[in-house]
Amino acid sequence: MGSDPSHGSGMSEPVFNVPPVTLRLCLLLLLSYLLSLWLGVWPGTIGGALALDVQAFRTQFGPGGGLDLMLLAALPGHALLHDGFAHFGVNTGMLLAFGTAVERGLGGRMLVALALAGAISGGLTMVVLGNNMPVYLVGASDAVHAVAGAAALLMLRHSNVSGRRTGFALLGFLFGINALLAVLGDVAMIDDLRIAWQAHLGGLSAGLVMAGWVILRLPRG
Repeated sequence: MGSDPSHGSGMSEPVFNVPPVTLRLCLLLLLSYLLSLWLGVWPGTIGGALALDVQAFRTQFGPGGGLDLMLLAALPGHALLHDGFAHFGVNTGMLLAFGTAVERGLGGRMLVALALAGAISGGLTMVVLGNNMPVYLVGASDAVHAVAGAAALLMLRHSNVSGRRTGFALLGFLFGINALLAVLGDVAMIDDLRIAWQAHLGGLSAGLVMAGWVILRLPRG
């Protein structure tokens, strides 16, 4: 008669059991950050070509403007750039936490789609709501907000009462912290960067719309 080798042997699930797509996205951010230490982040450097020049992006659709493929690439590409370890660490840590929940609930392809849509929506929101001062957008926080919004909706749809409370609390935090950042303005900074609350809300909105459309079609758990 056979026996379960894990029974009574002290074996258990690994402490860090990160789904593959989430892990790859985090490793992509890590690789991009390490490369940016060499290639740079801001305009005038090789890596800085992916920093989203908000003013220039707006200008290409004005009179006499023309489409710039590099600016279009920067619309999602800015999410790969981080100026400082704290900036990189916060975004990657949030992606690790919320990406894990989303990948397990909706799959890896949906996770990638949410992150990509969040980055694009965040960039476009910055273009629309940003002022006319020269602004360059870098960082994955808009993509991460899209993923975090999806994670909150999963909690609301499939969790018990405690989980739903956590989902509501997460949504309240995401909207509340960005409202506070809007009030604080230039006072709120990380690694000497102004925090782009407009991009955060753009990414969050994209995540809620996309994930909401998918989650409503899933059976309740």
